Amino acid sequence: MKTIGKVKQCFIGAIPVILLWVLAAVSQDEVLVTPIYDTLEATTFKNFDVVLYPIIPLISLGVMLIWLFSSAIIGKKYDLKYMYYATLISAVVPTATFLFGFMFSDDSNILAWMFWLTIGLILIPFGCLANYCFEGASDFFFCYLNVDSYPEIFALILVAVMPVSLVFFKKCKSKTAVVSEESGIKN
Repeated sequence: MKTIGKVKQCFIGAIPVILLWVLAAVSQDEVLVTPIYDTLEATTFKNFDVVLYPIIPLISLGVMLIWLFSSAIIGKKYDLKYMYYATLISAVVPTATFLFGFMFSDDSNILAWMFWLTIGLILIPFGCLANYCFEGASDFFFCYLNVDSYPEIFALILVAVMPVSLVFFKKCKSKTAVVSEESGIKN
């Protein structure tokens, strides 16, 4: 198999995750949940806000988790480690920014000022994407299951799954390791 360059691997790993973050954030946009679709009442978009508003972010999170594990398997099996690392970083950065924003939400805390006036200023768009996604996922449980949930729970679930995928990535065998074991050659 022809090897793929590092930059292409990074794009293959990061673009799906970034698109899932953006899709979840766009589905939370007020244009989609306002009465703009009342003119389409006779069509399938009758309850557009009930359908899109809470479901798409939850599906995006599920697909993101599946892609994280899939890229770990594919990345290790076919020696595409940069693809997996790009996937992991594009999932970690918005989640970590969201959690830091939650932890440093007090304005009188000096750590909050230090974070938000340095690296936090650059990471605000990523934190907003994660905020919309996690808010939408928690709204799903409130709307459809009548259960109160907090957006931080989904962020912590994603944070808990990331080290598991990293261990999964380290434990999978690559194709080159399997070939060298079969031929008796040690790396």
